[in-house]
Amino acid sequence: DSTKRSRTKSCQQYCQYGRKSFENTKSDGKEVINAELKDIQSNWDRLVKKLSTAKVHLETSLLQWADYSSSYNHLQQWIQDRESKLQRVSEQKVVRFKSGTPTSLSSGLNERRANLRQANDIVQDIVSFEPMIQSVANKASDLHQTSPASEISHKYENLSKQAKEVFAKQKETVELHQAFIDSSNEFAAWIRNAKENLNKCTDYRGDKDSLVSKMTQLKVLENDAPVGQKKLEKALQQAEIACQIVDSEECEAIEKEVAILQEEFDNYCLALKKIGTALENGIVRWTEYDDQYNIAQKWLNNIEEEMQQYNKMQSSLEEKKRVLEEFQTKLQTLFDWQRELDNLNMKAQVLLDICADTRVSNGVTQLTTKYNVLLSIAKETMRRLEQHYQEHQQHNTLYGECQDWLDRMHEKIKECDTIPQTVTETESKLNIIKGIRQNLEQGQNKLRYLFELKEKIVLNTESNGASKIAEDTENIKADYESLMLNINENRQKLMNRLSLLEDIGKLSKVLLEWIEEVHGKLNENTNFSELSDTRIALEKYRTIQRE
Repeated sequence: DSTKRSRTKSCQQYCQYGRKSFENTKSDGKEVINAELKDIQSNWDRLVKKLSTAKVHLETSLLQWADYSSSYNHLQQWIQDRESKLQRVSEQKVVRFKSGTPTSLSSGLNERRANLRQANDIVQDIVSFEPMIQSVANKASDLHQTSPASEISHKYENLSKQAKEVFAKQKETVELHQAFIDSSNEFAAWIRNAKENLNKCTDYRGDKDSLVSKMTQLKVLENDAPVGQKKLEKALQQAEIACQIVDSEECEAIEKEVAILQEEFDNYCLALKKIGTALENGIVRWTEYDDQYNIAQKWLNNIEEEMQQYNKMQSSLEEKKRVLEEFQTKLQTLFDWQRELDNLNMKAQVLLDICADTRVSNGVTQLTTKYNVLLSIAKETMRRLEQHYQEHQQHNTLYGECQDWLDRMHEKIKECDTIPQTVTETESKLNIIKGIRQNLEQGQNKLRYLFELKEKIVLNTESNGASKIAEDTENIKADYESLMLNINENRQKLMNRLSLLEDIGKLSKVLLEWIEEVHGKLNENTNFSELSDTRIALEKYRTIQRE
């Protein structure tokens, strides 16, 4: 600067001397001086301009060097800082990760996302510094510093490549981790929804319709179980992939999480099967109860109809016996059916334990009431049939006895039909008649009881049979009356015969006495010595002869 000022002063003095010389010089010299002054001034100006330009160039170069050095050092420091940050990011552990906690995987993912954001920030920072690197490279090129420029560019490229690789790796880790969590969450959402729906089916208490409805819902859940299985398998696959890119601690946590998911699914399937079995058992119990109830109701209705048929009257003792034996079998069947009713009551009690349905209790109560009513009716019918059969049997037996008695009496009467020849024989036959007459009261009692039974059984016997019973009874009565008439006739005949024989006996006795007397007379001494005695004897004999 001092040199420039001295030279400028010298040039100015020269110009002043020239102007002074110009005043004292002729015109032709003035032109020369003027030309020289202009030339000197022009050269001076050029020189000054060149100096200024050189100064500017120098100052610019100094500034460029200073800027280059500063930028280079700054870039060096920046690259070192980014390398350090990148190193920390790439080596950073998930320090907040705790295995076994429900949110551990999400927390680890959040930290990985934070690391990914840091890596992304570093990448973006590196990318944003590319113009700066280019600027420094240009400055180095301007300053002909190719070696440092290539070195800084190489470091930048390596840093950029390393940062992108770290970012890509962490991004892949996050994506795989996120894929596992998404698949786990998807399965968790499915299992949660499935459990909620399953909880609606857990109560196996209720009527058959509700159990069938729950069983239908359970079938839907069973059909949807393969979907859950696929979601679980997807989560397992994602877990296997994720374990390949995470450290051992996180891998252990993922395996524990997968084990929990597998256990939840296994427990869900077990609960699904258990609840399905419970619902099936409940439906089976309801079905068995309904079937047995319907069978019992139908059976009671059939028995009721069959019992009404036994109100009909029969025409003969054989029919009554057959009906009685049939009804005895029906009654025994009705008694034996008590076990079925008890079994139905037990099934109903089981249902009432799981469902307080009044229809069950009312239905069983109605069946029990109907059964007891039918049982009472059956017992009464049995008593009535037995009574009718016994009365009819007694009537038949008594009818046979009366017929046998009448036959015996008629046989005895027939014994008295022959005309007796002696008083003893007559008295014997009269004794027979007397015995028969003494038995008439017994026969009359039987006949009266027979008529009483007839009056009863005709009321419970079919009309044709009743007519025959009445006819047979009337025939017995007529036979009895005929017997009485024969008894009376024979008795009268025998009494007359006895009187006759008694009279004949008396006469015979007198005659025998007379004959004996005559014999006595005839047996007197027939040796007469005298004629007079002979004549007297002759007259005597004549008199005897006349007698």
